[in-house]
Amino acid sequence: MSSRDTNDILSKLVDNFINKVEDENPLDLVNYLLNNGKKEGSFNLDLARSFLNILERNSKKDMNKTWKLALKLAQFPFEKIPMENKDNYDFIVFLGTWSLGLIAGLNPAYIELATPVIQSLANDPKTKKIIKQAKKGINQTITNTKEEKEKVLLKTKEIIDKLSFQEKLEDKTNKLISKFKKKDKKK
Repeated sequence: MSSRDTNDILSKLVDNFINKVEDENPLDLVNYLLNNGKKEGSFNLDLARSFLNILERNSKKDMNKTWKLALKLAQFPFEKIPMENKDNYDFIVFLGTWSLGLIAGLNPAYIELATPVIQSLANDPKTKKIIKQAKKGINQTITNTKEEKEKVLLKTKEIIDKLSFQEKLEDKTNKLISKFKKKDKKK
């Protein structure tokens, strides 16, 4: 499949979710990205970049719907995806953080909306990798000035630092973390 074909499929999927973002579950889009996101055993970064570039272009049409979709994509319905497969988990984390980068990059104020997502990842053993990937997402997908990027990164760090010291996470988050720990023990 050529990159043009891939971009056409992605464009249609993104358009579909943008238009029905209020009631659409992004699982179809997630599954497409999972099934086509590997290239010779590693992540196909070009596919992830293409997806986010399309999402960013859509934001010029309707930013309100676009950030809602990005936020949904950053809050994957983990329980519906076979997480026993480590590649799936890594790819979800990867894509989720790029979505966070997009939210933050579109408008630094949107990072507040992403707080629940960052919170759910704050105590995950992959936190350092996640923060690094989120920074990469902001830097590579958004054409903001250096000063704007720095503000976003500082805000992100500020939120993550606060969350790191919280004694309790939301119930949903605790359940999610427990679920992954149980799966890790089974391995």
